[in-house]
Amino acid sequence: MFLTPPTVEELQNLDISTLIDMLVEETVAYTKLIEREGYSYKSNAYKELIISLQAVIKAKHDLENH
Repeated sequence: MFLTPPTVEELQNLDISTLIDMLVEETVAYTKLIEREGYSYKSNAYKELIISLQAVIKAKHDLENH
């Protein structure tokens, strides 16, 4: 069973420290999965979540610094 990854809108509701923690956890999980199983549908889901986390973190950072 796979849980649905959070949407960008859901991620935007989180604070930046939570987002960074999530990015670290998902990156570690993604790396371990690639080492074990190689590239797959599951690894692609991790990759998409990592990309979304990076985009939301950057947007929040940019907003805070302007």
